[in-house]
Amino acid sequence: MSAELDFSIVTARNLGLQKKQRESKHVGIETFLLQTLALYGLNDSDIINIALEKYLIEKKYLTAPILQTLETVSALEKKIIEKNL
Repeated sequence: MSAELDFSIVTARNLGLQKKQRESKHVGIETFLLQTLALYGLNDSDIINIALEKYLIEKKYLTAPILQTLETVSALEKKIIEKNL
């Protein structure tokens, strides 16, 4: 299996291998979580996207059949998720 498939869609986009396709949404985040991100100089958006993707995969909300219906996910990104399911 190709090394480029050994991570998530969000990671591929964060690394510039695929184009980011983000929308803004106002959400409330616990203060201690934001403080921890700031303490380590982590990018809020990147971390939240990675965590959300991981959660959706773990809970079986993000699946290969669902990805087939999403026009904003490339063929490479579909392979990344299928490998990780």
